[in-house]
Amino acid sequence: MANRTVPQNYDGVANGDIPIQRLAELESHMRRLVEDPNEPIDAELFFHIELQLTDSNVFTLLENLLPSLRLILDTTNQDPTPLLSLATRLMAPLSLSHCLNIVDWDSIVVALKSPVPGAVLLALGIVQKATRDIEDIRLLSNHPEVLDEILQVWLANPDVGASSQANNVLDELLTADCPNLPENAPPVNGHFLGIAHEMPKSRFYGDGVIWRYMFQQRRGLSIISALCKPEIPTRVTGYAQSRLLRILPRLVHLNYRAVCEIPFPDLLTMPEPLRARVGTGLLQWAALNMVDMTDVILPYILTGFFEAFVSIMRISNRVHEKDELVRTFMKAATEQYAWLEQTLRTLPDRTIEEEAEPLSIYINQLLN
Repeated sequence: MANRTVPQNYDGVANGDIPIQRLAELESHMRRLVEDPNEPIDAELFFHIELQLTDSNVFTLLENLLPSLRLILDTTNQDPTPLLSLATRLMAPLSLSHCLNIVDWDSIVVALKSPVPGAVLLALGIVQKATRDIEDIRLLSNHPEVLDEILQVWLANPDVGASSQANNVLDELLTADCPNLPENAPPVNGHFLGIAHEMPKSRFYGDGVIWRYMFQQRRGLSIISALCKPEIPTRVTGYAQSRLLRILPRLVHLNYRAVCEIPFPDLLTMPEPLRARVGTGLLQWAALNMVDMTDVILPYILTGFFEAFVSIMRISNRVHEKDELVRTFMKAATEQYAWLEQTLRTLPDRTIEEEAEPLSIYINQLLN
């Protein structure tokens, strides 16, 4: 075996194993930043240290680096991205309870409101840890102010990275918190139910506390409805509508009653004949009454929603009540949107070969 070349200028040891290059230099630099907030941040040095971190060596570094990072972040007027990135990496292997010994819930709310994407991502990374344990999900549900801000980031933050991460956090929270998680299903068009990761094969069953906050309580639902259909639409409205439509098919798969049976009709305004026919739910409201069809982009996103929806419903857990709801909903949709039936009937031609025939049969059952 060839000898491994190891740089000779290591000057810090994190865990008694492989030393971390330039660690002492970083510690000295951070001391200067604490003493003088105007000291220029050496972004390259922070990045160099971050690249060397592993789950096994960060624990030794936490005690030395995190206190200084917090002091610098509280005082600096410079771009904090290098510091936030290092802090995120340092806290990655920690549990939620361990993180809450370092930062409190109020600090997480402040970070979620920050215009700096790195601060938002750090806060989301901490909240995401709640998905590992049902007790942590219950703890998080006691802080609806945090969930409020996650909804704001998901639907309204202009930074795509922050919004996408908020979407992922909500997806994982709702999956872990689902009282009756459906069985795994095969891929749809090469994606597992439209997301990048598979649902865990063995897991605890949730209490539904996050589901109730988002869909069965006025607080969470009012944020969604206000951002997705305000009295005066803004550029943020388009973001919010497209982001909601993209996640809805998966939510219906996970827990259709929570998404399709909403107890606050005043928050989801619909024409009464339509409401009487399809019911009051976030699904029905978003797909049949939310989107401005004169918009340039949103009708295309709505088309993608319906294609994803029927593809996922075909392989989702089938029960009579749910099948009837989907059939009634799709009948109303094809009557409202003249283009939809033809779009769906040609969908099997645009899907993978092994999915085409069963998808075509399912679509014919829905539309006939």
